[in-house]
Amino acid sequence: MRKRLFDLLSDYAQSGMQPFHMPGHKRRNFDYLIGADLDITEIPGFDDLHDPSEILKESQTFAAAVFGAKQAFYLINGSTCGILAALYTVCNKGDPVLMARNCHLSVYNGVELLSLEPTYIYPVFDMQHGIYTSVTPQSVEAALQNCPDAAALVLTSPTYDGVTSDLPAICRLAHAHDVRVIVDAAHGAHFGFDAYFPQAAVASGADIVITSLHKTLPSLTGTALALLNDPGLGQSFMHSLSIFETSSPSYPMLASIDGCVHLIQEHGSVLFSKWADNLRAFRNDAKQLVHIQVLEENEISGAFGYDPGKLLLFCAGMPGRELYAQLRARGIEPEMYGANYVLAMTSPADDAESFSALLQVLFDIDKRCNTKMRKSDSLYLPAGEKARGVYAAMRSAYTCVGIAAARGKISAEYIYAYPPGIPAVVPGERITDAVLLYITAAEQCGIKFRHSISIINEIAVTE
Repeated sequence: MRKRLFDLLSDYAQSGMQPFHMPGHKRRNFDYLIGADLDITEIPGFDDLHDPSEILKESQTFAAAVFGAKQAFYLINGSTCGILAALYTVCNKGDPVLMARNCHLSVYNGVELLSLEPTYIYPVFDMQHGIYTSVTPQSVEAALQNCPDAAALVLTSPTYDGVTSDLPAICRLAHAHDVRVIVDAAHGAHFGFDAYFPQAAVASGADIVITSLHKTLPSLTGTALALLNDPGLGQSFMHSLSIFETSSPSYPMLASIDGCVHLIQEHGSVLFSKWADNLRAFRNDAKQLVHIQVLEENEISGAFGYDPGKLLLFCAGMPGRELYAQLRARGIEPEMYGANYVLAMTSPADDAESFSALLQVLFDIDKRCNTKMRKSDSLYLPAGEKARGVYAAMRSAYTCVGIAAARGKISAEYIYAYPPGIPAVVPGERITDAVLLYITAAEQCGIKFRHSISIINEIAVTE
């Protein structure tokens, strides 16, 4: 078995070589620096991420084999730089593209940078639980018929909440129309390594899959992979990465990616099997809860599939913000909350004790739950009303106005909550009564928007 990059860095740190090169900490561990002894630059023996020919080339080839792709590229600017590079690779400026309306903000940023003309595909919305579910093959087929010149189709699967779409069927449809498929699978890096979890997006036939190791696997924040099924895109994709990914990559982050891939290859079957067993036991025990619901796949309207590693928690009559606060007060730190639910994310690093701790807290909240509390409604994001292109809207002259004066105007900025980073309003969309009601209701539920009413109490608009 080849040595991990971490092992090579550790050996070098003990070599006695004096660093008269970047970075400026000189591998000395100042009290505010973590892992400085392993933080180097592209010195001999450690390759160049943007022109790999040695250890990093070998490591990325290894990752491609482990994840079942033709090529793999290491990303240390997160999935965001991979999404931007993917769009830059397959699209020309001004191209029409098809994209799911629940795509992450990074996709919209790519649309803006390339002045693309998006046609939105709306996923099914589960009104009872207040979440986007799957994009259907039927909606994709209709969009392909209406936009035959599309350069790419961009989907998010799984969603932040864990819902997947029928990617094999969708990819077949898109490829039949000669349309490239980019999948934002940031939350699905663990797929395909155990039958308990859904099929990996890269196995669906998508041309480019972007996935974040750090979200659901043991890897440092900001580490991700770009997985390509078409090696013919490799050279162009590498050029695109040179634009959107730093030219000074972090070796501790690269070692984190390499180590995570090694972990999966060497111990993945045991790790994922234990994780699956813990999830099964947790979900089975959680069925005894009276007022709190741990959402199951068969309870989600319009879902093609679901990641059981995502725990969507609902409590009868309790807003998501309050359930979130009660969990935190008892030592549980969830990922996020929506209007009427809390999302708790799990990974193979969660052991039986972790799940037991969460379950005990849920039972404690459950027995104290007052079902007579006011009903907590889900929020439905209304369809956008496009009036101008994103690029043009962002560069139009604008005036800042209060919310009362925003009705009927065209937005010159994104209005979005983070997480999940899905725009409620996209530049160029009209700010309708339905949108204003949604934003107001969401803020009343404690959801904070960026560049929106709660921050500046104004919305940038252009007539």
